[in-house]
Amino acid sequence: MKAFSLKTRCSLLMLLSLASSSSLACTTLYIGDFLEFSKTQPVIVRATVSSHGAILRINADYFEEMTVTVTGVVKGDFSHDSVVFFGDTGSSCLRYITRAEFPIGSEHLFILESSDSRQPLLVAGESSVRVLGDTILGRDLVEEYSMPLTALLKLLE
Repeated sequence: MKAFSLKTRCSLLMLLSLASSSSLACTTLYIGDFLEFSKTQPVIVRATVSSHGAILRINADYFEEMTVTVTGVVKGDFSHDSVVFFGDTGSSCLRYITRAEFPIGSEHLFILESSDSRQPLLVAGESSVRVLGDTILGRDLVEEYSMPLTALLKLLE
């Protein structure tokens, strides 16, 4: 049996190294839909997306951050007029900020981890739902759902 050449062994070592590093992807325990996840976090705000930050190199419809204008506090204490969310940049284990999910002018309920004016867009559960008139639209992992906004607000009390 012939041994691999030094060049072949180095190539195989590099391939194994690359394969093992790509398996270090983010793994987060999923806590649940918006209602379940809201029970684990102190603040919920109603806000409108006002701007997107720098575009990610991976896709022109993905952004490093976004700014939202707070129109109301649903739960907890929050004294700022806006929140700057930073999202996943490819290896942060956060939620991606996309043009499709967070178009400028869209209204959402956001779950916040603190009362700070700058914070991550959380990914351990459904951290936001879209508000369309008197209805909310959400996605629990892969299943989309809707419900009356007033019904959700009562459940959050």
